Amino acid sequence: MKRFPVGPGNPLPPLWENYSFQSVFVAVFEKGEFLCIQDQPLEYIFLLQSGKVRACILGPDGKNLLINFYSKGSLIGDVEAILLQPEAVVSIQAINRVTCYAVPIEEFVKTAEVMPELMNHMAILLAGRAKRSIRNTSVNILSTLETRLCAYISQTQHDGFFKENLAALSELLGTSYRHLFRTLRSLCEKGILQKNGHSYQILDMEALSKAAGGMYRIAP
Repeated sequence: MKRFPVGPGNPLPPLWENYSFQSVFVAVFEKGEFLCIQDQPLEYIFLLQSGKVRACILGPDGKNLLINFYSKGSLIGDVEAILLQPEAVVSIQAINRVTCYAVPIEEFVKTAEVMPELMNHMAILLAGRAKRSIRNTSVNILSTLETRLCAYISQTQHDGFFKENLAALSELLGTSYRHLFRTLRSLCEKGILQKNGHSYQILDMEALSKAAGGMYRIAP
């Protein structure tokens, strides 16, 4: 994480400019960096301003499972702040360059205690996240691997190309490496993807989005 001061080049967003945060700063995470790691101490609440992150949870079998993606406007650390627990509930990882505002959780909670509008905003975001989590959980259980894979590709592709460690991806999507590879080959046979070295080129973005069915839809 790189830290930068808030100033003319990095003004506070409208959401936070009315709150008297004394220790706020701009945080930048590069692709692959973790904003927080499950069960490890989380010091800050982050308000995402640009970029995209994915949330994963570690199961009892030691494997990571994808929960959802978040982008601009999302709060990271709000659950931990409300529960007053220092450890992160899930792991949050940047999938591209991410810029956000950061405030120590303790300061954020003290501010929210005297400014009900800030607590109300947190409650609205949490309710929306819970709604999407319920939907994604049901879709995860009922949907095919093809649907989950197309949704993942549509959220992580860059300039029409998709490249990922397939062993790690099979774990995130809760499937086997062999099944994942067969599904990728099927998408290539359908003309949606084309293998290009160690990556895949998206030939039909519309078909990919249709197959994804709105799963992992980005929202705060």
